[in-house]
Amino acid sequence: MYNTFLVAKVIATVPFTPGHECVGEIVAVGPDCAPEFTVGKRVCCENHYYCGNCYQCNNDLKHICQNMKQYGHGRGTVHGGCSQYTIIPASYAYLLQTDIDDDKACILEPFGVAHQAMEALCPEKDTVLVQGCGPIGLFSIGICKAMGASKILAVDVFDEKLQTAKGFGADVLINGKKENLKEAVLRETGGDGIGRLVEATGVPFMVNNSFSLLRYALRSSVTSSARFL
Repeated sequence: MYNTFLVAKVIATVPFTPGHECVGEIVAVGPDCAPEFTVGKRVCCENHYYCGNCYQCNNDLKHICQNMKQYGHGRGTVHGGCSQYTIIPASYAYLLQTDIDDDKACILEPFGVAHQAMEALCPEKDTVLVQGCGPIGLFSIGICKAMGASKILAVDVFDEKLQTAKGFGADVLINGKKENLKEAVLRETGGDGIGRLVEATGVPFMVNNSFSLLRYALRSSVTSSARFL
């Protein structure tokens, strides 16, 4: 995949162990770990290894650190979650506070990505278009619903994904292969255009086309990895 998928070369450096969404049990700690990290406790990993020193880190923007390293992507560490044992710096390990099961704990990372973006998007009482109904897109839909979005439009090219999006709270389902997206957006917004847009496909055309769907006085959030062409 690394040799054929362009985005893989952008976000990953080989060799490395993949897996950036993980949960595990502490089996050993280093001498400088805080006392709350003890053998037997469960932790999740913050896979974005921020530096703590750049402008972004000093202004509560660690998620876009200038010097970002990344667990499970071969950036700054060869370790990843697809392994029986792994090594994570304590500063990027979060102790689980509940008995949430491992399957749910593993998806706290993509949920956090969506939540961070939706907090910035401020979807309350506005129309939202979510492009792409993968994990990030689906979480974004659910969070927008919980935050009080007035209408949520979901677009994908797979009907089964759109049905899942409906279960997460999408009000309008649009199959981009069967329907003109811009016409659908204008129809559902009374000709105004969308007020809040979430780009979660990573498809360059979708990213660039987003701007034609937005109304004046808007907010947009790009949660995907895409090249702007």
